[in-house]
Amino acid sequence: MKTKFLCGLIAVSLLGPLVHASDVITFIGTTGLVSTGSLPTVLPVQGFNPGLGTLTEVKLTYWGEVQHVGTVENQNSNTSVSNPFSYSWSGSANLSLAKTAGGTALFATPAGTFSFILGGVITAPSDGIDDSGGPSGRTSPIIDLFWNAPAPYLDSNLAAYNSAGMLNFSALATSASSLDATPGGDLDGGVSTMASSWLKIDYTYTQIPEPSTYAVGLGLTALGFAAWRRRFGMAV
Repeated sequence: MKTKFLCGLIAVSLLGPLVHASDVITFIGTTGLVSTGSLPTVLPVQGFNPGLGTLTEVKLTYWGEVQHVGTVENQNSNTSVSNPFSYSWSGSANLSLAKTAGGTALFATPAGTFSFILGGVITAPSDGIDDSGGPSGRTSPIIDLFWNAPAPYLDSNLAAYNSAGMLNFSALATSASSLDATPGGDLDGGVSTMASSWLKIDYTYTQIPEPSTYAVGLGLTALGFAAWRRRFGMAV
């Protein structure tokens, strides 16, 4: 009975300080607002510092924004109210994220998420922007389109995130636009598409006990052992 009591006391004293609940630390990175094109953009996010503890889970959450801006102008200075100028504008964009440039996409953008169609009418040179006393124009409002990944991505390759520095993911944004006018007229127009991507990483980890924690455990064990000796004597 005495031996069991002693072993239990030592086990509680030594193992108790080593039991820690999991902690979560979060970092967010962004590409900023960049032009869409064929080249990927670096999306940096802080890695997990192994000095904090043992990494047990990595959860990635991804979202993005696309901004379309279009300008339409009728260069014919003879445009009149009786001969309106109408236009239609459509466009789309896609975002993807990979660990490296050209790598496998971690998230899939649902088809049509960034698609839009709109139109307008320019009725006379005085309607919209009056350029040099003749041509009439109109700048369409900025079209903001947002997308959130339908579910977080859990990465099983935990070792790839053990870094005290930054991790450079690869974000790719592509877009397409079409601008048409009726009647044809002398159309001058342009489209600009910009995109932003954000990535949030949640690191779940178990803390590494500090050396002082071990010292406290050993100290408690010594005190317990001394108390046991006084009560039960030296025999085990």
